[in-house]
Amino acid sequence: MAAPKSLERFSPARPHTSAERHSTICLSITHGFQARNLLQTDVLPLLLDAGHDVTIVGPASGRPEFQKAFGRAGVRFAPVVATAGRLANFFGSVRRYALANPRRNATYNLFNEEFLKSRKPLYVVLRAMNRVLGRRPVLRRGWTALESALVPGREAEEVLREAAPVLLVTGTPGTEHVDALLLRAARRLGIPTLCVVLSWDNLTSKGHMAVRPDRLVVWNERMRQEAVDLHDYRPDQVDVAGVAHFDIYARPEQQLSRTAVCQRLALDPDRKILVFGTVSPFLFPYNLEVAELLARAVADGRISPPAQLVVRLHPQSIAGIYADDLESYRDLQARYPGLVSLDLPQVINSGLQWALPDDEMVWLASLLRWADVSLTVGSTLAIDAALCDTPVIGVAFDGRQKLPYSRSIRRAYDYTHYKPLVETGGLPLAESEDQMIALVNRYLADRQLDHEGRATMVREQAWRVDGHSGERVAWLIGESAWSRSR
Repeated sequence: MAAPKSLERFSPARPHTSAERHSTICLSITHGFQARNLLQTDVLPLLLDAGHDVTIVGPASGRPEFQKAFGRAGVRFAPVVATAGRLANFFGSVRRYALANPRRNATYNLFNEEFLKSRKPLYVVLRAMNRVLGRRPVLRRGWTALESALVPGREAEEVLREAAPVLLVTGTPGTEHVDALLLRAARRLGIPTLCVVLSWDNLTSKGHMAVRPDRLVVWNERMRQEAVDLHDYRPDQVDVAGVAHFDIYARPEQQLSRTAVCQRLALDPDRKILVFGTVSPFLFPYNLEVAELLARAVADGRISPPAQLVVRLHPQSIAGIYADDLESYRDLQARYPGLVSLDLPQVINSGLQWALPDDEMVWLASLLRWADVSLTVGSTLAIDAALCDTPVIGVAFDGRQKLPYSRSIRRAYDYTHYKPLVETGGLPLAESEDQMIALVNRYLADRQLDHEGRATMVREQAWRVDGHSGERVAWLIGESAWSRSR
């Protein structure tokens, strides 16, 4: 596989060897977002085109619907099903809170204060452990080695022995329990490992790594530095590739027209389009209240020129443990006919939580491209909107409630991964209903306001949006497989 032109610092193209063309790479897929990153972008097709065999391992790999959704020539499936027990959960909790570097990670400092203060004895113990373990890499390594010895993941060894891969690729460094077991088993078997880090917040908001993969592939330079500061990597062990599932934003010819978007959601083409993206009700139980405030402002004419509201639910809200009350949203749409449209992601039954069809990424890019203003509650949707240069507003108040900072969504904008977005100037925060409506009207009057801030957000978070991030990820995987199999 030739090195992408946009990856200048890597070695030039080289011919495939017969050994390389028949090597097996294992991809661990534990939920739908991992499938989106590795299976539903250019990554998997390019690995297969380069001659690699791919074995997909994970809890859904034995299910016919999963195999039907993701099967193709050169792909095999190997199920690994494991549930975290009490010991694994204990180690995970301590690792998340006690091993986080207290000087460099504001996210977990905030989590500690809010989550643990009500559990005074545990809070005191974990804070004391954090002051010791969080500051000393050798002690962090010792703790994770103890966890690996007591939660070894023997159930994953047989699968890896049979697949005999030259490389194991995961989407998390053990945040998902099955990933942790596979990484531990791979280490014992001498199989090299690489983690294509799933999301921009995973190195700061998920706690210290359960297992340290040999290499990381990350979205941007900021994440590379987080790997160094928080997880004890050397810079040369971390590659920046961009975001494979953002490639669609560099391909406008694949996106839908404004007419097609309006037809799908029964929108009035003569009205402005506002998109409010919810988050999991577990994180923010006031999504519906904010949607109601926006709908009422549209209906009352406080938002001008005439507009309409699209409420896009987060995929986690559709089904599963974080499902929202969909009937209440349908009722909202019914109470504001012609002014409110509900956009429900088409979660597919593939045996994975939050798995989406291939065209869902095309749909989201198209919707945000043609939106006049978007609003989000501390989610990645802010970056998606910036990729379209669509004005985006951060909802930083709790519906009709007045909550203290420690319990308010406002603190989410101070998290380590999210604060840089606000600092670009491309994501103004609405701390009340009146501020939210004023910001919407400001952007409807001039869509180009804060353009430079949004452009900075894209540069810092998505790195390069040139349509070749999937190619870079695939090349880095293939290069690791080749170098390790020599």
